[in-house]
Amino acid sequence: MGVKKVLAALLVLGCAACSSSTSGPDRLPVAVAGPDQAVRVGQPAALDGSASYDPDSEQIDSYRWTLLVAPAGTTAGIDGDDGAVASLTPDRFGVWLLRLEVEAGGAWSEPDVMRVQATGGLCRSDADCLACYQCAPGGSCRPQDAGSDIKGDCDNGLYCDGLESCDGSGACQNGSDPCQAPLTCDEDTDKCTDCSNDDECPVCQECIVIGQTCEPQAAGSDKKDDCDDGVPCRTGTCDGSGACGLQAQGADCDDGIYCNGTDSCDSDGVCVHAGSPCPETECNHCQEAGQGCHDPKGAPCTAQGAACISGASCDGVGDCLGTPDDSYCTSNQLGERCLPQCSPDASGCVTRRFGLYHQTGGRRHDSAGELPFVQRRDRAGAARLDRFRRRVGPL
Repeated sequence: MGVKKVLAALLVLGCAACSSSTSGPDRLPVAVAGPDQAVRVGQPAALDGSASYDPDSEQIDSYRWTLLVAPAGTTAGIDGDDGAVASLTPDRFGVWLLRLEVEAGGAWSEPDVMRVQATGGLCRSDADCLACYQCAPGGSCRPQDAGSDIKGDCDNGLYCDGLESCDGSGACQNGSDPCQAPLTCDEDTDKCTDCSNDDECPVCQECIVIGQTCEPQAAGSDKKDDCDDGVPCRTGTCDGSGACGLQAQGADCDDGIYCNGTDSCDSDGVCVHAGSPCPETECNHCQEAGQGCHDPKGAPCTAQGAACISGASCDGVGDCLGTPDDSYCTSNQLGERCLPQCSPDASGCVTRRFGLYHQTGGRRHDSAGELPFVQRRDRAGAARLDRFRRRVGPL
C-alpha cells in the first residue's frame, strides 16, 4: 500500500473517533435572574429569566421563581412563578430577594438571586433607598457622599481591595490596596507582609520583624496616633483587630444638621440620622436655617378642598391660606360667601342663614373676610318677622 493510501485510511479512522455526536459530561444549565431593580410600592417589577441558558445547547424546559426575603407583613407573591417572565408587585417598603432556578434535560441549575428595592418615591429612612443612596431631609433618596458607605452596601469581602465605598453618584468603588509598597498583600491571611517597621503597616497595626508581617496592635493602644479622637463614633484608640475602636451603638454623634434628625452611632461606627423631625406636609417642611418645621410666609401651596380659594400660600405657622374668590360662590353656591381658609367640610363657602352669615369655627365671615360682631338681617327676613308680630301680638 502506498504512503498516500495509508494516510487516507488513518484520516478516515481519526474522523470516526471525533464524530460530532460525541460529547463530554453533561453540564448544568445556568439561571440568569436579571439585574436588580427599584420600583415604587404598588408598581410591578418585571422578572425576566429568559437570558438563562444551557452550556450544552439544550432547551430550558422549566423555570422556578421563589421569594426568599420580603418585608414583614407582606401578602404579595410572584405572579407567573413557573415562567421565564414573571412579576412581583411589592406592597411594603424595603428589600425583596428573589431566586431563579431553571431545568434542562432533567437537570436543575444553581440558583441566581436578584434584588427588588421597593420605595414610595419618598423615603422614611436610609433603608428605603438603593445601595449607596440615603434618605435626605424632605424624604427623598439621594446619592451618599463620595467615600462613605453608611449601610455597608459596598463590602465585597476581599481584603486586598481595600475599604470599598460609594463614589458619590450612587455606585460602589474599590478602595486602595491596604498594603502599600514595600508591603505585599496576602489575600489568604488578610495581612500585609514584607514589613521592616511599624510605620509601613496599615492603621492600628505594627510590624512583627520575625516573619515580617503586620499584626494588629493591642486593644486600647495607638502607637502611631492612627485614630483621630475628633471623628464621631470612634473611641480614639485601636480595638485589637487592626481598626480604630468604635463608640457603643446609640452613642451621641451630633453632625450639626437639624433636618436629618437625632444622630447616633450604629454598630459599624457610622453616625446615622433618625430622619426629619418635621411632618413634611404642605407648609410644614423642615427649615434648616431657622431649625423649625414651618415653610416661610408666602411660600406657594395648594389649599386642599377649597375651590373658591385663589393665590394660596403658607402663612408661616403651618397653614395654607388663600384669597377668597366670591365669584365661585356667586356662580356655584348662590347666597354664600367664601371662607378665608379651607372649611372643615371642604365646601369653601359660608352659608347665609336667617339673615345672618353662617358662623364657622367661632367666627363670622363676610365677603371681606370677617363680619363685625353685629347681627345683620336681610330685608326679607326682617319683613317676615314684623308680619308675624302683628298677627300674634306682643311676645
